[in-house]
Amino acid sequence: MHNKKGNIFGILFLALMLITVLGIFTSNQPATGFAVRSNTCFEGTDFGECSDVKPKYCDDGAFKNDCGRCGCSEGEVCQEDGSCLPKCEDGTVFTYCSENKPLLCSKGTLLENCFKCGCFPGQTCSDDGSCVGNIEVGAGAEREVMEEKETVATCSDETIYGDCSLQKPNYCDNGNLVDNCELCGCYQGESCSDGTCSKETKEAGFWWNLFCRVFYYTDDDCIGDAIRYQNK
Repeated sequence: MHNKKGNIFGILFLALMLITVLGIFTSNQPATGFAVRSNTCFEGTDFGECSDVKPKYCDDGAFKNDCGRCGCSEGEVCQEDGSCLPKCEDGTVFTYCSENKPLLCSKGTLLENCFKCGCFPGQTCSDDGSCVGNIEVGAGAEREVMEEKETVATCSDETIYGDCSLQKPNYCDNGNLVDNCELCGCYQGESCSDGTCSKETKEAGFWWNLFCRVFYYTDDDCIGDAIRYQNK
């Protein structure tokens, strides 16, 4: 009698195990928190939408530059690669030469760089990047207009002798524009030293580097943004 009861319990146990196994394989598995895929970029921008930080576009969870779709911030210009570059005060785009030679738009500031931007005819490029000498007067109608003007001693950018130029820290010294920040000052964010103005460039720190490796397509793209926004 004891053996019969043991067999019954054994059969019931095996039947229960079989039902449990079948239930596991035939039931729908509920989704877990690890299986949920976000539909936004890390700061909340939805897939396929532009971030508040122009020109960033949320592309399948990662940011990329797309100024054609998302635009640029004020004072910046959209580039072919989708990025935005800042403009200087005269409208010259970052890394480009101004029409007013030898000024170069460097990180939003106009700096004298005759090695890259050259000088006007009649001027020569000096070792400090400035142009020295008088600009040649054109022929024909241009010459007639110049002769009709009141004769005033000025430098190449029309700054009168002994005055400060609109382009700090240039000073019109006997026909030549020279750096004199002690007299003419510097732009905001620059410091004066030995007559010239300089701007300290910040470097991207540890946390920016870590952030870039996690959320950006390329490190260079993100680090460039970090440095640009820190130097505004």
